[in-house]
Amino acid sequence: MIERQDNGGDREIFEKASGVLSIKAGEDLGVRKSSLAQADNMSRASGVPITQEQRDLYALLREDTVGFYGAFSDQELLAKVLQFTDRTNLIPFMNAYPIIFDKIKTE
Repeated sequence: MIERQDNGGDREIFEKASGVLSIKAGEDLGVRKSSLAQADNMSRASGVPITQEQRDLYALLREDTVGFYGAFSDQELLAKVLQFTDRTNLIPFMNAYPIIFDKIKTE
């Protein structure tokens, strides 16, 4: 199960998606393969590894094209997933996309 961190207003949406992941563990999530491939591509391009759960969470949220996360770019959405699940890799991921995110100082 993905470990939750307190992230304010997004927590309810994250808990809902995380609940779907736990219910569907080991099942087909019904997401497009292109969403899963996009998560893999961003992981590879940034050099930041992602877990299967992070990949699935990204794909579930990406499928929400009419909801809150539908307005996020692919990189912004994966950054949000990392914010929820793995803050140690959040800054390196954001630094890999300086055009989308302002360069983040790590000192």
